[in-house]
Amino acid sequence: MYPVLSQLQAIKEMEDYAEATMSANFVSMLNKWNLQDRLVRESDFQYIEPVAAQRIVMLNSYLKMHHSDDLKNYLVSMLLDFTDLARKEGHFRVATRALENLKCMSNLKSDVQIQMQIADAQLSWAINDKMVTKHILSKLCKNENINPKLRSAALKLSGQYMIETFSENRLVIISDYFLKSLDIIKNVERTPADYHSILDTYDKIAQFADKGYQQVTNILMVSQFCLSLNYSLDYDLHEVGSVSKKIVNMEKAKETAENIHKQRKKTQDETKVASIHVKQSNIDETEIKNSRLERDQFLKLALKYYLRNLVHCDENNIRIFRVMALFLENRDNEVISEQLQIDLPIYKYIMILPQIIPHITENNADLYNKKDREFSGSDTNTSSNDARVSAAINLLNKLKRREELSDHIIKLQQLSQALIELAYYPGPQMANSNSVHSFRHTYKPLAGINHPKRITCRGTDGKERSQLVKGKDDLRQDAVMQQVFSIMNSLLATNKQTRHLLIRTYKIVPLSMRSGVLEWLDDCITIGEYLVGLDKPGRIRSTGQWTSRLPRVEK
Repeated sequence: MYPVLSQLQAIKEMEDYAEATMSANFVSMLNKWNLQDRLVRESDFQYIEPVAAQRIVMLNSYLKMHHSDDLKNYLVSMLLDFTDLARKEGHFRVATRALENLKCMSNLKSDVQIQMQIADAQLSWAINDKMVTKHILSKLCKNENINPKLRSAALKLSGQYMIETFSENRLVIISDYFLKSLDIIKNVERTPADYHSILDTYDKIAQFADKGYQQVTNILMVSQFCLSLNYSLDYDLHEVGSVSKKIVNMEKAKETAENIHKQRKKTQDETKVASIHVKQSNIDETEIKNSRLERDQFLKLALKYYLRNLVHCDENNIRIFRVMALFLENRDNEVISEQLQIDLPIYKYIMILPQIIPHITENNADLYNKKDREFSGSDTNTSSNDARVSAAINLLNKLKRREELSDHIIKLQQLSQALIELAYYPGPQMANSNSVHSFRHTYKPLAGINHPKRITCRGTDGKERSQLVKGKDDLRQDAVMQQVFSIMNSLLATNKQTRHLLIRTYKIVPLSMRSGVLEWLDDCITIGEYLVGLDKPGRIRSTGQWTSRLPRVEK
C-alpha cells in the first residue's frame, strides 16, 4: 500500500505545483508540504525519497527562471534536512547528491554555508573519511565569528568525533568541547530545537563520563585484586593494567625499603637502594591517588548530567537505573552529596522501586510478613526483611501525617490486608467475603496447589477487570521480570528494525513476601493447553499441528 500512496502523493504534489505556478502564490503549497512532512515517519525513507527528489527538481526548475525568496529558503532547508535524513538511513550517495545540489546554489547566506560544512563533515565521517571530517570541524571550532548556535553544534560534533577516534583525554574532551558548547549556547535566544540539542548534550556528557568512571573503577578493582594475591617479585606484571602495576610495585617497593631499614648493618649501596624504593613508592602512590581523583571527577560529571537530563525531559527515563546504580555503588562517597540536592520528579522513581526497596533498612517488625506466617504456617521472617519492612512502615506513618494522603494510604493498607486474607482462604467458595466495595463478592477457584482465585474488580470508570490472587507464592521475581520485559519493549521501540516487535506484559503487585495480585489476561491459553490441547488430554501435538496456533507478535 505504501508504494502506491507514495506515487499518489507525488502526483498530487505535481498538481499543487502547477496550480501554484499559475497563480504565482506558493505559500499555500509550502504550508501543505510542511504539514505532510510532519505526518511521515523518518524510517519510511524509501517512500520519502521519490517525493523529495520530485520536489527538488520542480523547485530548481522554477528558481532557474524566476526569483522567489520563499521557495529558495524552503529548498535550502529541505535539502539540508534531506541530506541529514539520507545520511542517518545509510543512503550516502543520495545524501551526497543532495549536498552537491545545495552547493550549486548561489548567493547563500553565511549561516547556510556553515550548515553545509557541518553536513559535509557528518557525511565524510559516515563514509569514514576522517581527515576531511577533522579538517572541517577544526576550522569551524576555531572560528569565533560564526553564529554561536552553529559553533556550539560544531563543538559538540567535534567532541563526538574525538570520542570515537580517541584523539584526546576524556576530561579534555568534556571541558574543551561539550561544556564549551553548552557555555556558548546558554547566552543566546533558544528555540525548542536548541533545548533538545542541549538535553542531548547532557546525555552524551553523562554517558561519556560514565564510561570513564567504569574504566578507572575496573582498573582500581583489578589493582586491589592483584594486591590481595600478594604477588611475588617475579610475577609477570604484563598481565595487569598500568595502575595495577603501580599498586603492586608500590607495595613491593615499600616492603623492600622496610626490610633494608630493619637491617642493623647496612652498606652504602643498600641505603641508596632503600632511598630509591621509597621515592618510587611515593611517585606510584601519587599516581594512584590521581587515578582515584579522576574516578571521582567522572562520577560527579556522570551523575550531574544524567540528572539534568532526567529533570528536563522524559526521552531517556531509562537512565534512572544507571543513576541509582551509581548512587548505590558510591553511597559512602562524599562526592555525590552535591548531586543529591537535585529535585528529580517523583514519578521517575516508580520504575526502579524493585531496586530501591531492598536497600531500605530498619530494625522493627513486619506487618505483612506476620500475615504470611499466620496463614501459611511457615516462618518467612529474616532480620533484613524485618528492617526493610519496618522502614517502609515508618515511611507510611510519616506520609499519613499529610492530610491529602492519609485517607488514601489507610484505604490501600486495608485493601492489601483483605487481599492477603483472600489469597490464603482455603475453601472452594467464599460467602460473606470481607472484600472491598469495588470488588465482586464472589470469586472463581482455579486449579493449582496454592488455591489461586480469580476475582473481578469494578473500576471507578465502570469497567470490570479480572485479577488473580495468589498466596504461598513469592511474586517479587515475577514482577521484576515483567519490568525487564517493559524495558526491552522500550529498547525495541527505539530501533526502526524492531519497533514493530512487542512483548506482551501484565501487571504484578506483590503484597507481601508470599502473596500478591496479578492482572488477568483474557483470550489466552496456558502452555500446557497449547502443547497438549483441550480435546486430546495427555497427548503432545505434532510439529505440523502447531502452526495454526502459534502465538503472534503484538504490533
